[in-house]
Parts: sequence; structure tokens; C-alpha cells
Amino acid sequence: MGYNKGMALNTSNLYGKIHVTDDAIRTVAGATALEIYGIYGLHGKVHELTVDKTIHKGTFKRAVRVDTKDNRIYIEIGVILKYGMSIEAVSESVRTAIKYNVENFTGMPVECININVLGIK
Repeated sequence: MGYNKGMALNTSNLYGKIHVTDDAIRTVAGATALEIYGIYGLHGKVHELTVDKTIHKGTFKRAVRVDTKDNRIYIEIGVILKYGMSIEAVSESVRTAIKYNVENFTGMPVECININVLGIK
């Protein structure tokens, strides 16, 4: 695909260089998703994180994938929805919130956010 896995965004301004790691972007995206009404939790390959659990460093690594290319950000996130919620409405809320928070945090455009609904509880 041509994305840089595990790489970081690098830019500079009048005051110096700016280096934003994928882990930092992953944390912003994951924490943002957990705040959205209708999200029960995040889910990766073998790890589930619900809203009730404490967030530790590296917690989002299995549930949120961040790739960068040409200082553009591509995000893929696995979510579990609360029963009875509209998949389309919750997904759009997650997409909008993550895009806003990550772009505000990094100053770089988010090109794509793929949301994988992996369960309902």
C-alpha cells in the first residue's frame, strides 16, 4: 500500500522540528472513540478494552492501527457497539470526532478512517 507502518509524522515550523509518533496518534484516536455515545469498547485481535477499564500505555495498540504517508494519516479502528445503537450513526460520530481530534493534535490531515464493527454488547 505504500504506507509507513510504525513511522511518525515529521514536520517543522519557525521554532523547530516536530515529531509525532504513531503511538501518540493511536492514543488520541482510541481515547476519542471511547468517549463516543454508543461505543461499548474497542477490540483488536486478542484484546478488548471497554469504557470501564483503566487506560494504560500501549492499550490501544491492538485495536487502533495508524499508518502515515506523505504527512497524511490513515487510521483503522475496531469497535464494539452497545446493543440497539445505529451502526451508521455511531460510526459517523466516531469518524468525525477522531478526525477532528487527531488533526487538531497533529496539525496534519487525516486522509481516511476505517471503522470495523467487531461486535455488539
